Amino acid sequence: MPSFNYKKKFGQHFLRFFPAELTDDVLQLSEETELHIVEIGPGNGALTIPLLQELTKKFTNITYHCVDIDSEALSAVKERISEVSEAMTVKVEYHLQDVLTVMLQDFHIENGALLLLGSLPYNISKQIISWTFRELSTLDRNITILPVNYIIQKEVADVYLSTPPDADFLSHTMRLFADRAENLRILPPGAFVPPPKVTSALLHIVPKKLGQKEHEEIEKVGQFIKKCFNFPRKKLAFALSKHFSHVKWPENVEEVMQKRPQEVTTDEFLELFRVMITTIAQ
Repeated sequence: MPSFNYKKKFGQHFLRFFPAELTDDVLQLSEETELHIVEIGPGNGALTIPLLQELTKKFTNITYHCVDIDSEALSAVKERISEVSEAMTVKVEYHLQDVLTVMLQDFHIENGALLLLGSLPYNISKQIISWTFRELSTLDRNITILPVNYIIQKEVADVYLSTPPDADFLSHTMRLFADRAENLRILPPGAFVPPPKVTSALLHIVPKKLGQKEHEEIEKVGQFIKKCFNFPRKKLAFALSKHFSHVKWPENVEEVMQKRPQEVTTDEFLELFRVMITTIAQ
């Protein structure tokens, strides 16, 4: 197997095994499906090779995009893929690029189904999840968006899944852009090489089907919620008075405003946002 030096600056921690859960949703598709896979940070191919081997048993029309910022890692996974006979029937494209600069439209994903997955660098996992929701909104609505599977720091995954009275603005963001999210598997440090100092989780996200305009509108709601969390120990009324002093809040939202931000539900934040927009428009 090709080897190279693990680079701390890229947050490289490569899996030692393949989580079988990654194929559960995609194998439900018809074998005639045109399948597009985008893997972020394929590293040593721990996900790439087993996934190719499993999916080529059923699908004959697969395009696999490997996105990595590290040229050495990308060369290594390219060599590994070239040694796998199953890859001969797959169109594999290699992108030496920071994923945050990738535009999925450039991958010409025009039909079929898309699977996004990856073991993410922990230092930019939040940015990649935001990028994911934004980029999915740019794709044609006739494309089937499969659940997204990202391996991230468990502590961060738990924040995305938190609920009132211990919610975080990230968990509201998840509920705004996804129909469902859950941890499919907990991964101890020993599941990686080199082992990280933290426990990881396989975060399974079922994105909402949103167009670009819908995504932009929901992003505004997310920005509103984030401002409300600027003073987490204060009642919500305090943050609203600081950031939205020009808004005349009606009595019917007074009860919500007396809660701390982490106690407020996503639906309640949505109602406050609608009230704010309506008041400004008057």
